[in-house]
Amino acid sequence: MNHIDRMLDERSELVIKVNALQAFIAGNPIFNELPVIEQDRMVTQRYIMHLYIDLLTQRIEYATTHAPA
Repeated sequence: MNHIDRMLDERSELVIKVNALQAFIAGNPIFNELPVIEQDRMVTQRYIMHLYIDLLTQRIEYATTHAPA
C-alpha cells in the first residue's frame, strides 16, 4: 500500500467518524443533556475533523496529480 492509498483509507475512516459525530450532535437527545462546554467541544471537534478531511483531500489531489512518472 502506497502513501496515497493510506491517505485515502485515513480519509474514509475520518468521514465515517465525522458522520457519526454529526449524527450524535444533530439527532441524539443525550447531546442536549451534556454540559454546554462539552457540547461546544464536540462541535469544535467536528469542525476540526472537517478541516482535516479537507486537508487530506488536498494532499491526495496533489499527490495524484504530481506523482512521478
